[in-house]
Amino acid sequence: MTYSIDDFILSLFAHGNKVRASTLYQLLKGKRTISIISYGYLYDSLPYFAIFPEFQEYQFNQIIKRLLRNQLLLESNDKVVITRSGKSYLEQHQMNVPTSTINGFKYSRNDELFKSVLLLVIQVSSELSFHNKHYLPIELNGFRQMLVKKWLAMQLEKQSKTALVQSLSIELTTVLDWLVEDSLESSLFFSQISGHGLTGKTLAQLSDELNMSPLEALLIDRNSYHFIMGKLNMKETPLLASVYQLIYHYPYNQSAAQSYALYKEIRDVNEVMHRRRIKQSTLDEHLLEFAIIDEAFPFEDFLYEELYDELLHLNELFPNEKEWVFQVIEKNAQVPLTYFEMRLYQLYRKKMTLNGSSY
Repeated sequence: MTYSIDDFILSLFAHGNKVRASTLYQLLKGKRTISIISYGYLYDSLPYFAIFPEFQEYQFNQIIKRLLRNQLLLESNDKVVITRSGKSYLEQHQMNVPTSTINGFKYSRNDELFKSVLLLVIQVSSELSFHNKHYLPIELNGFRQMLVKKWLAMQLEKQSKTALVQSLSIELTTVLDWLVEDSLESSLFFSQISGHGLTGKTLAQLSDELNMSPLEALLIDRNSYHFIMGKLNMKETPLLASVYQLIYHYPYNQSAAQSYALYKEIRDVNEVMHRRRIKQSTLDEHLLEFAIIDEAFPFEDFLYEELYDELLHLNELFPNEKEWVFQVIEKNAQVPLTYFEMRLYQLYRKKMTLNGSSY
């Protein structure tokens, strides 16, 4: 039994909270706002950020309607929640493909470009070893071809064609070791490679051959590439790492990174706003993004003792902090509270849960 996209979308509601389906759609599309990023972090769907960049809203809505019609989801006040039948369905329809290293939030700005450039690098190097200049490149995009030509010229300044091809072959063997030989990941990764006398297959072709859904093939492919991108290093895989460096774009909000770096340096929010000429609301968003990204984020700078104790008390009154509505929490708070502080507390609670720590 293959795992369908309906099954996958349903699984992203397994947390059991009432949420807006439209927010999940925007996350899967790759819309980068702090509310969407926070949603993904709180509800464990951030790894799938931008997994479907071409997803059309009407397609997503059709899936939600089917899940509602089949009583696997329930809609109430513009929000949806998984039903008991939905949870039972998921127990019988579990995903059996590796996804543990998928990290769309970190890699989605680079993964597709890295893959296409890497596959072209491998093809060009293979044809180079046979002294063949007359072949059809697998990538017809002029910019990507230019990147590969640039990379090849840089490498041939340092070593001979023979040494380059041999080194690349050794590094691909290292990747095979990383992915584990005879695994689904290695099968999909290496079956897409083209070279001299070898034509790589598409994910659609491979999903048919391996009797899996296109979604399963996509998830395995993303899992493999995100794993590889996280493992590349100049010691074991200098050539592959140099390909990644060639196409690399900073994965997060650059402006947020600048604000956070300055805050860590001077520890003064007013001075950060003054120097960067940004509003309080903008700085709040920048800090919230890095509260998710940075494991060493200084929550204690903002959740001071009296406020934190009050938030703990509110958590007793309203146990599921993920579903907090600011107007309700603010009304019941005995100390002044901002939306930023409430959201930061939600993120802190989630981070402590993920780290297995007490509050």
